[in-house]
Amino acid sequence: MGQLLRASTIFLLTFLFACAQIQVPVTKEEKIEAQVEIAVQEWKSWYNDYRRVAPIVYRILRALASTDSIKEEIKKPSKNIGWDDGVRRIELKGQNTIDHKALEIIAKRKLPDNGYLLIPLPTMPAESAIRPWTWVKEFKFSEKDHIFTYITEDEEIEVPAEGFPIWIRFFVSRLREINAYAAQDKNGYFIVIHRGICQFLPDDNQLAFVIGHEMAHILRGHLGKVKGVNLLAGILGLSVAIFVSPDLGNIIYGGIMAKYSKGQEKEADFFGLCFTHLAGYDIEIASKAFITLGSSAPPSELEQFFSTHPYDAERRAYLKKVVKWIKEGKTWHHIIEEIKGERS
Repeated sequence: MGQLLRASTIFLLTFLFACAQIQVPVTKEEKIEAQVEIAVQEWKSWYNDYRRVAPIVYRILRALASTDSIKEEIKKPSKNIGWDDGVRRIELKGQNTIDHKALEIIAKRKLPDNGYLLIPLPTMPAESAIRPWTWVKEFKFSEKDHIFTYITEDEEIEVPAEGFPIWIRFFVSRLREINAYAAQDKNGYFIVIHRGICQFLPDDNQLAFVIGHEMAHILRGHLGKVKGVNLLAGILGLSVAIFVSPDLGNIIYGGIMAKYSKGQEKEADFFGLCFTHLAGYDIEIASKAFITLGSSAPPSELEQFFSTHPYDAERRAYLKKVVKWIKEGKTWHHIIEEIKGERS
């Protein structure tokens, strides 16, 4: 019996070793074809994430603009109205060969090396005016009429823009990292949501809290108070993000722009949940976003996010208090006064 077992073991190991040595030849063309197939899915998934994030951002911005009480507690990012038609433009210039081929498959047409592919976002004027993945040669914006004009091979498509009194630009990164951050460049303030956040926060209430939290860093003026921030390096990172490689730029920028104090994080938690509440989301569910991330995402992928968004039992207890305060109608000013009274 022992000899039979040894013989079977030797046969099995020999068989496995032989299989491991077998290499199925893959041609360069086959490998490129597989890379393009993967890229097609990546672009489509990225667009789906954009379509999920956009309505949440617009909903919060509209709620802020229509709520007088909150305006006294936030710092407007700009005196000017932000005009947005709900179109995101993919610049073809600079795309690598794999991504260019993938975009041709999605657009169902041969694409030149220049121009833009348009992706319309939900709840905005562009959704009914533009077909997803439409190619245009160029576009322009009328400051007078607040209309974007997109020029194709055959026609000019006019899309009216919506004006946002409180305006924060937003981007969805193609990176799969679990991260989100707020930043500033020469064109103003913006937030970036990485795709990993969308993947591991399937509930829109919780995604809204993360978005609201990053908005709060901007609307409470935290970016101007962050110590040790290299703004020049950040702006250089953003230029890479937009014009060359979004993924590389986000890595550079994200590593620079996310060092807030404990007090600023608490403020951002309060106002992030407050914005979420004003937009009509369930803040009981929203406040558990970090729990959802911690229980569903791989620990290795959470390291960077929790290094810039520390989370422990103390913060969870604080978030539960915030939910209670907001439902009681308390403002941040009232809460600070209460805390001061308790300490004295």
